Amino acid sequence: MIHGRQRLSDIVHHTRLAVSQVRHGLTILVQQRIVLWCLHNDVALYEADWLAAYSLLRSGKFVVATRKRIGQQGEAILSHCVLGGDLKASALEHANSNSNSGQGTVNGTNGSSAESADSQRESRAAIYDLLENSTVIITNPSHFRFPEKNRELVERQVRIDNPHWKDKVKNKEKAQFQRAMVDVSEEWKYGSKYLRTTIAKRRLTQLDNPLKREFATMEESQDNTQLSSKTSQTPKLPSVIDAAQSSFDDKIMLRANYDKYPVLARSQKLVQLAADNIGIPTSQVYATVLRLYDKDLTHCKEFQRGPETPMAEEDTKHSILTTKEILLHVGNMNSLQEAIGQPYGNISITESSIPRHKEPHRRKRQKREEGDQVRQINLTENGQSLDSDSDSDSDIVEPTRSRLNGKAKSAGTDKVKPNGEHKGKEKNKVLIAYDHDIDMDSASEDDDSSSAVQYVALTAHLKILTEHRLLNYHPPGTYDLKSEGWSVPLVALSHRLRLSEIDTTICTQFGADALRIVKALRKQGKLDEKALIGLVLMDSKAMRSRLSAMHTAGYVELQELPRDNNRAPSKTIYLWFFDEDRCAHQMQQDYYQAMSRCLQRLRVERERASDVLTKSQRSDVQGREQEFLVGDEWDRLQKWGEVEERLLGQVGRLDDGILLLRDL
Repeated sequence: MIHGRQRLSDIVHHTRLAVSQVRHGLTILVQQRIVLWCLHNDVALYEADWLAAYSLLRSGKFVVATRKRIGQQGEAILSHCVLGGDLKASALEHANSNSNSGQGTVNGTNGSSAESADSQRESRAAIYDLLENSTVIITNPSHFRFPEKNRELVERQVRIDNPHWKDKVKNKEKAQFQRAMVDVSEEWKYGSKYLRTTIAKRRLTQLDNPLKREFATMEESQDNTQLSSKTSQTPKLPSVIDAAQSSFDDKIMLRANYDKYPVLARSQKLVQLAADNIGIPTSQVYATVLRLYDKDLTHCKEFQRGPETPMAEEDTKHSILTTKEILLHVGNMNSLQEAIGQPYGNISITESSIPRHKEPHRRKRQKREEGDQVRQINLTENGQSLDSDSDSDSDIVEPTRSRLNGKAKSAGTDKVKPNGEHKGKEKNKVLIAYDHDIDMDSASEDDDSSSAVQYVALTAHLKILTEHRLLNYHPPGTYDLKSEGWSVPLVALSHRLRLSEIDTTICTQFGADALRIVKALRKQGKLDEKALIGLVLMDSKAMRSRLSAMHTAGYVELQELPRDNNRAPSKTIYLWFFDEDRCAHQMQQDYYQAMSRCLQRLRVERERASDVLTKSQRSDVQGREQEFLVGDEWDRLQKWGEVEERLLGQVGRLDDGILLLRDL
């Protein structure tokens, strides 16, 4: 860290350690990815990677998020990867099997062979799940090299695969060339997406649900067709990945993908945002959608917006989910159905609000009395009416109504044939729609009425998320969709979370008045003091004090425009402006500084209580501290625990801020 990139002899000289000790230490650091190395003129060079060292702070959060997403088996395997660095798949299976059995082998045996086989299958399934979700990736030689060396090799590989770029890249093709380099570097770093797709389909075909098996088989055939058509365009991958595609090899090296944690953390924050603004049931639907999205994401900046790429076009590059796909993964639908207005049970529908389709030989009805006559329609689980007063000879399915916010809204007109016959199979069926037109043919032709009701309820939640700009709606026909689709605007939502963190920090440090100034500058651009006073409606002295404090902290900038060459203050225009990227970078530096101070304070407090901690860590004292700690030792131990909890909690909160400012 201090001397930069060095040779082995230089490290021995600066550390004043034996060569064997330095080699052993470098081996461990390389395995933990804290040190990078590369050969240059047949000489090994070593360099510290501080970003990898910083990732160790998130190891606990990463393991907890993986447990919530995959389960305890995935948590155990990821813990072994975090502690051991690069490990073989067979070593992970063996370590996880020993952990499940509680102890290691005793006298050459470790339980029955059946239990051992079951534990091995569970470990293998957990490894498949981790590989499918990109939580664990296959080790590649590019993981150990310097970034500039990887860039050089990637550029060489792209020029070899594309002969027309061998000599010189034209200005019109620079964007394509850069995109090709990004694709190759991501495949080297995270592995091929076809490997994850193959693992996912293999796992789905093993499930008991026939719908999931059919869906997996259909998707796998489509992926194989796309793979065969793109063979000539896909860059060559390392041989270890090609071997893993054909069969799971026990000798492949695996490592934890720390870049996956920001993806999981972003999903958690978006779900919390939906729960705060909409409600818990709708946030559960949103969590399901994000869980399906997270499987295909290896890192947060995979679909980062370029300088000339519109944000909306970049978001549509990601996969679009259909309502049926989401319905397969949604858990408890009963709570979701009950959360949308009053769609089930007794529903009040006014006769005047129900449009009637006139038949050519039907007598005109008498005039209704003033006011709407309300009739109650009792629905069973399959959606049929039990009201004895309902017209039994009517072949027209009554149009559906929305019950959101206690108001009935028209959901569109039904497709009715000229002779009055309806396309549906059953008569007198009432379905509930919400706010928007819903393609009920796809929901009710092959499914029963209960499935159709679930389909409609799920669509209602998705429409609500769309209204809050948490989802994008794609009608049938868009991007060759046969039914309505949904996508998550990841770039826009990441930017939204980033701005929220910036605004929260400014409001906490400088007050609500400073936040109002920043919002005005963000919206209007560069402004002088007079124009800014008119926008924020503040006193000039108070506004100048806020601007001066934020300018000293580096959150707002000042530009001077002299009217003449003398640059006199009286003849100079001062423009205030807000640069989001510069402000975020400055906040990152402040967070790093505060985090380092917390860790230094933690080390000092640990040294003060070192005697008590040493005594409490003895094997005969653990669990019986109150009996063996005499005098004020117990109070000192309790005080140390409180101090450690506060400092580590502050470090965790600072890390959450860095995640929003840097990693999204």
